[in-house]
Amino acid sequence: MQPTETPRGAQPAWLGCDPMPFELVLEGGAMRNLFTCGVVDFFMDQGLFAEETVGTSAGALCGYNYVSGAPGRQAYINLRFRSDWRFMGVRSKLVTGDLVGSRFLFDTVPNDILQLDHSWFVKSPMRLVSVASDLDTGCADYHVFGPGETYERGKDYLLASSSMPFANRIVRVDGKHLLDGGVCDAVPFRWGRERYAGRQVVVLTHERGHVMHPARVKRYARHRYGAFPNFVTAWWKRPHLYNLAYCEVEELHDKGELFAIWPDGPLDVSLAERSPEKLFAAYERGLEQAAKAWPAIERFLNL
Repeated sequence: MQPTETPRGAQPAWLGCDPMPFELVLEGGAMRNLFTCGVVDFFMDQGLFAEETVGTSAGALCGYNYVSGAPGRQAYINLRFRSDWRFMGVRSKLVTGDLVGSRFLFDTVPNDILQLDHSWFVKSPMRLVSVASDLDTGCADYHVFGPGETYERGKDYLLASSSMPFANRIVRVDGKHLLDGGVCDAVPFRWGRERYAGRQVVVLTHERGHVMHPARVKRYARHRYGAFPNFVTAWWKRPHLYNLAYCEVEELHDKGELFAIWPDGPLDVSLAERSPEKLFAAYERGLEQAAKAWPAIERFLNL
């Protein structure tokens, strides 16, 4: 399956489908998120739409297109524009102040180049929750997109969710200072755990058993974000909390209390991957893993 631009006159994929009473949880992972794109595109092809989708970082962007009912769109954007300096890179950092080009991705692409009818999202019967990190509190910030909330109103929360520390500028929205949600809640399955116990599908971008090691920039956190001591503490704790989350997801999956989908081995994709072949291969693996898991998902959700 080749991701393509949404054709003119198309209708949202959710049209005529009733959302199922389960929660879809999407981990981030920058360019590794092509795997997630493959999974959610397979779900849309099967007519499977979640009542609620909660996503962190690139997972929130993927979730936006899923809730909008636009299959292939997120993968198409990544594959088409990754080589454009405005998408991500040192030149983008020097020109705009952001390594990941926020204005290009959140204004130029959706409004000028690949126009998406944002009413698809506004009218969607599904709900999106984006996860960012609050620098003042050192805790995750969960933004629940309300009924009828427009793209223009909510895009700053999507931007904040995917604004990487050290690489992108702090996003100020509603009096808060926000950055990438991966620092405080990279795998946000606990957000809806009480309401959706036994009805969560979690998509991960690392293989089972993956362990995160402390980042080499850890020692610079206090220097860069000294004005936000709670965030510095959260940054230092990130690897430990991330590994705990992965272990808990694996345990709950084995108990049948949630259903996890992860790559069947390491993805040969870096956070800032540029190779279109590697990116498309990650997308195909997402499609394949979702297809392989589909019979088990049908049983888990009683489809």
